[in-house]
Amino acid sequence: MNNLPKREVKNIFIGEQARQKIKDGAEKMYEVVSTTYGAKGHNVILGMPYGDAVLTRDGVTVAKRVILKDKAEDNAAAILRQASEKTNKTAGDGTTATIVLGYHLYKNSLAQNKNGMLLKQQLVDDGRKVVKFLTEESEDAADHLLDVATVSSGDPAIGALVADTLKDIGTNGGITIREQSYPTIDVEKIGGYYFDRGFFALNQLIEFPKPLIFVTNKQMAANADIIPLLERVIKGDNKNLIIIGDVRMNSEAMNTLLLNISQNKLNGIVIPPPAFNDEALQFMQDIALYVGAKLFINGDDINEVKTNEAYFGTADRVQVSPDKAILFKGAGAQEDIDARAAEIKAAIDAEKSSHRKDNLEQRYAKLTGKIAIVNVGGSTPTEMEELRYRVEDAIEATKSAMADGVLPGGGTMLVRASQLDISQQFKDSLLDSFRKLMTNAAENSEKRLGQVEDADPGFGFNLRNMTNYPVDLRKEGIFDATRSVVQTVENAVSAAGSLLTVNAIVDPIEGDEDEVA
Repeated sequence: MNNLPKREVKNIFIGEQARQKIKDGAEKMYEVVSTTYGAKGHNVILGMPYGDAVLTRDGVTVAKRVILKDKAEDNAAAILRQASEKTNKTAGDGTTATIVLGYHLYKNSLAQNKNGMLLKQQLVDDGRKVVKFLTEESEDAADHLLDVATVSSGDPAIGALVADTLKDIGTNGGITIREQSYPTIDVEKIGGYYFDRGFFALNQLIEFPKPLIFVTNKQMAANADIIPLLERVIKGDNKNLIIIGDVRMNSEAMNTLLLNISQNKLNGIVIPPPAFNDEALQFMQDIALYVGAKLFINGDDINEVKTNEAYFGTADRVQVSPDKAILFKGAGAQEDIDARAAEIKAAIDAEKSSHRKDNLEQRYAKLTGKIAIVNVGGSTPTEMEELRYRVEDAIEATKSAMADGVLPGGGTMLVRASQLDISQQFKDSLLDSFRKLMTNAAENSEKRLGQVEDADPGFGFNLRNMTNYPVDLRKEGIFDATRSVVQTVENAVSAAGSLLTVNAIVDPIEGDEDEVA
């Protein structure tokens, strides 16, 4: 032994040895996740460290559980996993497709035996052409929300529930999922204020009952900006604190808040404001009105919060996760909230600027509390977990469709994109992705591919109701959210390009120190 700590002792792989590790890791990730691909994809049983196994065919959920024993191989698998997670975050659907396309782009490009940096640039150039084509082919989603939700969830009943709910609350409304003990799925619509931002330090959804809510448009960075507020809460009876405002990341104020939370002096969280532009003040005024608080504005004396209770509002409960938050039933006077909402509605009707109208519509939707809770239950924990994944996919895919439109058949559109002026390896990868769809459906992939290539635009196969010949996908209601397909391509290109540029791997040696020579 050289007496170095284990973390300082490394395995090194260079050149062909490194590329083989990358190839093996990417292939293992692909083989596991791709089995879930498409409407007739198969389930995967995920063994859990504790508790019951989970049965799912949600691609990103499977990918998160693929942790390879060989660290170098796992690093390669992680690149594909991260791409899938990004698609999930930005589009909500297309997570499996990202790994499938990403792997084929990597494998087919690697076979060219060319410089990795040049191959990556070729993928980027081709990817831009494909994304441009998909964007130009996008259609309005207004009449196809049910189709998108049904395709994404694989269940007409779930699709109808999700589509109807989102039509009601709109793109600016909030929707969340809650597990229940009995085997059914239903929707509960209640009053609430929805944020599409949450608290960065969380890794799950947490709930605060009747917290103190402090609303400010002042940027909080120094200890002096926050200590009087924390002292007021620590000395009081209610130690649940929600700060709605801009507390700077890695600042003294944020570090002091986190320290007090870790020491159990208070139970606190920060919710960033819904906007940071010139109109942010209007949002903050609405929020303060909703929770029954006096807005703390830049220039107010922070020491006043020690004695002035008017600065604190509340709500029945507040849910916060890493990327969203909901205030349920704020304590503000309903007549005041109704009056503000009426003012905003009148301003919407009179506004000519599309940007300002959109801003006003967001304020109106949030203030009028369009919140839906989808209650999901199953006969067993495994069934409930699988249903939850399907509902989540349907919600996010439908929201993406409402925002950016739809495409008739995502897999079929990739076949059409293969006819663009792009490299052969990119063409092959798009076609290989379609072949995998058909293989999972127990179809002759070469026969079905040839039929789609010869068919008119918009014609393909409905995998849930297979026919001998391509059908009109629009009439069949087979639509995917444009954002999902675009994000699939962009993130697959990013992952494949990253893998192609690797020529060396340096990894810690794991195991007992006695095993490290």
